[in-house]
Amino acid sequence: MKRPDLNVAAIGNCQISALIDVRARYVWTCLPRHDGDPVFCSLINGDADDGYTDIDLVNFAASEQRYRRNTAVVETVLRDSDGGALRVVDFCPRFRRFGRMFRATTFIRLIEPVGGRPTIRLRVR
Repeated sequence: MKRPDLNVAAIGNCQISALIDVRARYVWTCLPRHDGDPVFCSLINGDADDGYTDIDLVNFAASEQRYRRNTAVVETVLRDSDGGALRVVDFCPRFRRFGRMFRATTFIRLIEPVGGRPTIRLRVR
């Protein structure tokens, strides 16, 4: 699948990172560190069996993506043709603990409906 208009947002915490496209799909990440093996790598070959995680919105119509002000938190709004919408918030936590910066190998994804009754399917490959 060719993606000539591919736009991605980056999230990370200095231990791990990921690229998320405008449809809220994780299209690239390596674990357990930046120099690790790619886990989600559909950025290279589209939706081939190269790994991804996504939210498949039934009757998808449009999306918009932005960073929350002064953060590495990405917010994606997906809309369907029936007036339904959902917000997907992605980030990697980082916080002080025992006087040091703790960077967990963790991706946080929050999914909430913001309009109508959107129907989704979660996929991880």
